[in-house]
Amino acid sequence: MVNLPSQILKFVFLTVLRTAFCLSSSVLNTLVMCKRVNTEKLSCKQASFLCRFVQNMDFDICTDQNRFLFICDDNRFKVEIDGTIKVKHDIKLHHGRINFSIHGWHSVGKKITSRVTVEYQRPHHTGHELNDQTESQNIQMFPHPSSGLKRYNRQWVGHVFDIPENQRAPFPKELGPMESLKSKNSTLHYSITGPGADLPPVGLFIINRDSGLLLVTEPLDREKQSKYLLTVHAAFINGTSAEDPMIVIVFVVDENDNNPEFISNTFIGNVNEGSQPGTSVMTVTATDKDDPTTDNGMFKFSVLSQTPPVPHPQMFTIDQDTGTIRVISAGLDRENVSEYTLIIKVADMKGTGLSNTATASITVLDQNDNAPQFNPTNYIQNVPENAVDFEVVRLIVTDNDERHTPTWNAKYRIVKGNDGGNFGITAEPDSNDGIVKTIKGLDFEAKQQYILLITVENEVPFSTPSSTSTATLTVTVEDVNEAPVFSPPTLSVPVKEDVPLNTFIATYQAKDPDIEMKYYIGNDPAGWLNVDKESGIITVKQAMNRESPFVKNDKYTSLIYAYDNANYPATGTGTLVLLLEDVNDNGPVVDVVGDVHFCNQKPPPQEFSVVDPDFVGNAGPFRAELLHEARRNWAVSMNDTENKIILSMATQLPPAEYQIIVRAYDNGNNYQDTTLKVVVCDCTGDKIHCPKAGNPAIVWLAVLGSLCAVFNLKMADSDPMAPPYDSLLVFHHEGDSLNQWGTRFKKLADTYGGEDE
Repeated sequence: MVNLPSQILKFVFLTVLRTAFCLSSSVLNTLVMCKRVNTEKLSCKQASFLCRFVQNMDFDICTDQNRFLFICDDNRFKVEIDGTIKVKHDIKLHHGRINFSIHGWHSVGKKITSRVTVEYQRPHHTGHELNDQTESQNIQMFPHPSSGLKRYNRQWVGHVFDIPENQRAPFPKELGPMESLKSKNSTLHYSITGPGADLPPVGLFIINRDSGLLLVTEPLDREKQSKYLLTVHAAFINGTSAEDPMIVIVFVVDENDNNPEFISNTFIGNVNEGSQPGTSVMTVTATDKDDPTTDNGMFKFSVLSQTPPVPHPQMFTIDQDTGTIRVISAGLDRENVSEYTLIIKVADMKGTGLSNTATASITVLDQNDNAPQFNPTNYIQNVPENAVDFEVVRLIVTDNDERHTPTWNAKYRIVKGNDGGNFGITAEPDSNDGIVKTIKGLDFEAKQQYILLITVENEVPFSTPSSTSTATLTVTVEDVNEAPVFSPPTLSVPVKEDVPLNTFIATYQAKDPDIEMKYYIGNDPAGWLNVDKESGIITVKQAMNRESPFVKNDKYTSLIYAYDNANYPATGTGTLVLLLEDVNDNGPVVDVVGDVHFCNQKPPPQEFSVVDPDFVGNAGPFRAELLHEARRNWAVSMNDTENKIILSMATQLPPAEYQIIVRAYDNGNNYQDTTLKVVVCDCTGDKIHCPKAGNPAIVWLAVLGSLCAVFNLKMADSDPMAPPYDSLLVFHHEGDSLNQWGTRFKKLADTYGGEDE
């Protein structure tokens, strides 16, 4: 940013503008680079301002008029009638340059515009600076018009009026006469046109029809419109034009009639506590509707008051030009003052004129300038042994920083005495207390006392050098009646399922560091075990069976309890798992449900699965046979691949219900009999007829002795393959005894049997 002092920037501008009126009606764009001729009192660095003209135009009309009317669209500059550009007051080149336009009119109303750039040129560009001679050489003169162009002689001169705004009555007020030279010889009538005359705001300016006196009819307001461009016309009485129209410029001179205003009633800012003088807090902004190029619209900032006035009544200052609020005194401490309120003022006339106030609210942000402190610093606590997740103590800390922020939140560490990792510490979020708990159960018999050294810091580092607070915690372990502990907690013992009663299985004992103990069975679902209460020796109480429903995956689980003899006994639990080894103590069974149906005409064989509750190796391969006379008309075989019995009809039988007893053997010759209820249906006709239960044609083939002959006779009578009637049938004794067939056949055995069956 470069300061441009109030001084006259002169250059040969009049020649350019004078010849520029020889242009066509199109607007002239002229770039004017202003060279600074006085480089004294520069605020920052040496600079220079260049002045040159760049034109490219055609000519249409010309005039020899020596005086022109100029308007500059930047009120910080003005152009004299001789072409001199003046800077009205000190200005700042915030971006290194200022652009504006200068407009000029001649008597016939033709307008030209020149573009002006005031720019900052650094000292190392001095090789390109223009001295007076090169400046003159760089000014391009317009050629004289050709003789074929029409010339007009100017007869009256335009005017520029400066009218103060907010004038008081009476109105209208005279501005000045618009007199034509032709009015000396002729009577002329005057009129005006343009905005403010015949265009809105209509009637603001009027002209005396006969004298040409220009008047304003009411007060002007610069903030609504700062200048008016009027056109004055002169005509003879017959209505013909006496002169070319003349341009009149009315500038509304600013009056300090507007207070500067802050853009907000309250400005919010913040600053870190402990900030050093010069630290920027925030920037406030104001506006003024008055002319910013004059003192009326140029304002300054100041601080009127500070609340509270501690630790110093002037903790902050404000840049009177930029509105930036800064710290000027050390000692900002959020723990003492967390917020400041400033009453700030803005005033025009460089700080002495009209004014306004606003509030600046400044929050002091917390920094970690207070270390947490233990209070107290020594703790003594008793803890029962074996307690896990037991709250030992709450350590109290104080921290003056803002609560529930990283500068206040505590972070604890056990730095000594916790080698075994028996303790842990965490910060309680609401209170910030340090909660010490046991992570492992403490063993009184191993160690009776612990001394812990604990430190506390914050989640973020300290902003100023601070010492770390330390606390000492002494923990004394209390002895308790501990429950006996089995070793191992689970004992697995392999044992055969058919071991004899009172067989020794294992000695399962618990340990108790305090007192003696006794044992008893806690859970024995099948009642197979016994335990000696003094020694913990476990023996077999009842026969065991691997196929029992209490055995899961060959494992039988029971619980053994050990309790001490203290006043309040404590009990320990051990788990005994018997891994039962299989023995071949079960015969196979034919798996059949319901009746088995056969047709009496070429029936297909039927298959039945064979199952053995024993384990692999004590089961298959299986074999099967039919008992008694069932062998005569039926046949069985084995499908070894699928462990299935195949039952087929050997001879054609009449419809009836038959009991067939099938015996299945495993590979250890263990067997089990299965009774099949076989129904033979009549399939000779179109329909199938099956006998119902209780049909007198049912033949029981399972009866031996003399009853067999009766049933065999009936069988022979209905068997077309048997010998002729009244012939003798021969049966072979299979070696079965009636008394082996259960209680229902015992009476029959007593009646027909003897000592030797």
